Amino acid sequence: MQVFNRPVGKGFTAIAVSPGVIATDMLIRVLGADANKHDAPNVWMKRAVPFFLKLTAKDNGQSLRIG
Repeated sequence: MQVFNRPVGKGFTAIAVSPGVIATDMLIRVLGADANKHDAPNVWMKRAVPFFLKLTAKDNGQSLRIG
């Protein structure tokens, strides 16, 4: 799905990324124990960092979601 309709400057890439649900302090305040059904930030980042490192210019304009 293409989400950007304007080109970005040469050497730049614009990618919309949905991080999914992360068990942050705010989520714990809102959901209580149910927040623990989601990954803690330190667990999420083990998926997110490799995901971001694999992005290339061919992903430009896409809307992607982290696992």
